[in-house]
Amino acid sequence: MFRRPISIEPEPRAPFDASQVIGRLGLFWTTTIMTILSALLSTAVACVIGLFVTIPNYSTHILLAFVIPFFVTPPFSYLTALSLRSSHRARRRASHLADHDALTGIANRRVFFERAGMQPKKPAKVGCIRAVLYLDLDRFKSINDQFGHAAGDAVLKEFALLLKTSVRSTDVAARIGGEEFAIYLDDIPQYKVGEISERILSRCRAIVVPHNGRQIRFTTSIGIAMGERDVSLDALLTAADQQLYAVKHAGRNNYRITTVASHQQGSAEDSALTISAPAVTVPLPANVVELSQAAPSRRRARDLIKN
Repeated sequence: MFRRPISIEPEPRAPFDASQVIGRLGLFWTTTIMTILSALLSTAVACVIGLFVTIPNYSTHILLAFVIPFFVTPPFSYLTALSLRSSHRARRRASHLADHDALTGIANRRVFFERAGMQPKKPAKVGCIRAVLYLDLDRFKSINDQFGHAAGDAVLKEFALLLKTSVRSTDVAARIGGEEFAIYLDDIPQYKVGEISERILSRCRAIVVPHNGRQIRFTTSIGIAMGERDVSLDALLTAADQQLYAVKHAGRNNYRITTVASHQQGSAEDSALTISAPAVTVPLPANVVELSQAAPSRRRARDLIKN
């Protein structure tokens, strides 16, 4: 059974975050405001001191107290604002790294479970469902064995970009781990799920990745589970994983769809409606390497998510 990552409680935030102010106002206006506030504060302090200390020329004292801070405070204000802005940027980079896969740049497993497990704010449109696509690169181990891990990384990056540009901005495309990816589609017409799957397969078949003067062609297998919003995410993931396993044993480079009803969540495999896309054979140029056929090796997604 799939297990969600352990949720981490967010750190308490201060009522005023200077880094957010800098992010909105910019460095110039932040420095200007801090300088004016420093000057006014210095003038107020000088006036208070002047009430208790006898000064021969009071007007001169006020003038100096007001003018000097405008020469003294700008460097300190600028350095303070610059430091806060650097902190703000570092926080944004850390947040991005926490939410995205370091290699491919798309969402990671944690974000996938958070987004897919969120309670929808709007009711589903008539005739729309939600779906999970579970994808696995075919014979990816052979790429690493024949061409090295650098070639494997290039294939992963290319495939991740393909997924990101094949779905809507509201959908979630994530790398679950290794060569396994997942896509979450919410509030989408049922026929669109098949269209997206066919688009991914066709684009994947057309891509070649250059490496050391040669070009690598790769394919993917997709298992898909659809259901209403009352169907649990775990049930969809389990059903999608079963369909992916079936595609692998049927020859790869294809997709299968199953529909999970709310009363059949415990037996998604028995209620499967399978739709397969025809495999396409593409002639290969002399410098394009097609990986040799190998026995399907399946690393269960549920085992990966448990770790």
